[in-house]
Amino acid sequence: MATESNSSPLGAGIAPATTAARDPDHSERVVMRYQDAYRVAGFIVGMGTVIKIMAGITGFIILLAGLIAGGNNRQISDVSGLGGFLAGGLTFVLGFVAGVIVSALGQQIRASLDAAVYSSPFMDIAAKARAMGLGPDTSTQQMLSQPDREAIASVQTNWPGYS
Repeated sequence: MATESNSSPLGAGIAPATTAARDPDHSERVVMRYQDAYRVAGFIVGMGTVIKIMAGITGFIILLAGLIAGGNNRQISDVSGLGGFLAGGLTFVLGFVAGVIVSALGQQIRASLDAAVYSSPFMDIAAKARAMGLGPDTSTQQMLSQPDREAIASVQTNWPGYS
């Protein structure tokens, strides 16, 4: 049976947010926490990129060292050239794969943070945009279409207890 607070057939209506959930100081602390977490995720992605670059450089140096060693000694030129090519290539491939894995972990953390920020009851849309790093100039009005703005205005004026 529907009541004033539960209008859904299952009796699980949407309750209005409490004033504690919309406290500006509370919201800013949550935004700072998420921004710090996004920085950590960005650092992890960056470390994966550094690993990939270093794998390329190291693989190239090993390949070059093998070719130079083979060029100086004609008796082992083919073996050292092939060995340098294989060792350099293997170093590059393994290092690149390790870098991709590290970058993927950072991206996975970002995706988890996106879901957490999206579902946070402690932030409004503008605070969520700031937490996700979408820019300080992102305002709620710029992000929403006209029907969305009208729906929010309607809820703010017609919902008892909403202030």
